[in-house]
Amino acid sequence: MATINKTRLLVLGIVLLLVTNVATIVGIILHLQGHEYSQISTSAEQDDLSNMPRGQFFKNKLGLNQEQTHIFRDLYHQFKKDAGQISQQMEILRKEMVDELMVENPDTLLLSNVTTRIGNLHKQLKELTISYFLDMKKNCAPEQKEKLHQIFNSLLNEQGEVLMPNTQGQHRFGRNRKGHLENDSTN
Repeated sequence: MATINKTRLLVLGIVLLLVTNVATIVGIILHLQGHEYSQISTSAEQDDLSNMPRGQFFKNKLGLNQEQTHIFRDLYHQFKKDAGQISQQMEILRKEMVDELMVENPDTLLLSNVTTRIGNLHKQLKELTISYFLDMKKNCAPEQKEKLHQIFNSLLNEQGEVLMPNTQGQHRFGRNRKGHLENDSTN
């Protein structure tokens, strides 16, 4: 009798372990399948301009369609790359200017040259911004162009500087409180 009870307990234990293992394997498979679907939808969303703070701003305000969304995304990425390079060159020149100002006898000719180069880069940055906005306008429907005009007006402060919306939809200057250019890497 004791052997029959032991055998029954062993069989019951084996069945219990088998059911537990099968349930674990099924759970893992379902989890992995859910993760694959999640990755597919996430990569599709990442391709959408609306995941970029400024992209969401323009998409909502202008009512961009799918094609326009992709165009605006590509325009923004190119603008950000080119503007970043110019801003970086300007920052290097500003450092050079400050370093020269700190020497015992600053070379005023060198300082004048540096300020001219900074001015030229600043002009390039403004021209790049104009080109970016014109490209955006070119890809808008007539009613969107009116909305874009309103947005451009709202982005200018009293000094005529462009204020871009940040991730919370608020406006932000191109420089931080310490006077350094902000490098917006969220987009």
